[in-house]
Amino acid sequence: MQALQVHALISSFRDTISKLPKVLPVRHHHNFEYKSRSFVTGGIILFLTTAVSAGLSFSLYRENSRLMESGVKLRIIRQVYPGAVSWADSIFARNSEEAVKLVEKLEAERNTLPSQEEK
Repeated sequence: MQALQVHALISSFRDTISKLPKVLPVRHHHNFEYKSRSFVTGGIILFLTTAVSAGLSFSLYRENSRLMESGVKLRIIRQVYPGAVSWADSIFARNSEEAVKLVEKLEAERNTLPSQEEK
């Protein structure tokens, strides 16, 4: 008796399984829910922060390289012309604003000399 019930149950399962289609249609949707908005916003903020940080790091690396070159040049001049470097240091120590004006004046005079010699 139980064997007949089991056999009937198995045959009903086979009938049900045979009626199922081979491939089930599946709809797959991509959408952002309101809950995921903060996650996407956080990702964008992290990306922008990383981009700005990388840009600033590269800029500071270039500036540091330029300052290192200037430091080496000053050390070379200090070894070859110690009097000129001590003169420049004393002018800058007295009044740094006046030193900047003096440099601009000397550069302007130097830039006008070649144009006067060409005439």
